Amino acid sequence: ANEGKATPGQISMAKRNNVHMALEIAREARQIHGGMGITNEYPIMRHLMNLET
Repeated sequence: ANEGKATPGQISMAKRNNVHMALEIAREARQIHGGMGITNEYPIMRHLMNLET
């Protein structure tokens, strides 16, 4: 009877899923940008490195 509130387990799974999806999106963005995706001109690599650590 959690009265419509998420349980700690559900919150944990939602956070895990969000990080997984963010990683997929960042990796795809890096692929779309090709070689430019690994330069400092675009923040993709910074976001990807933050997600992977």
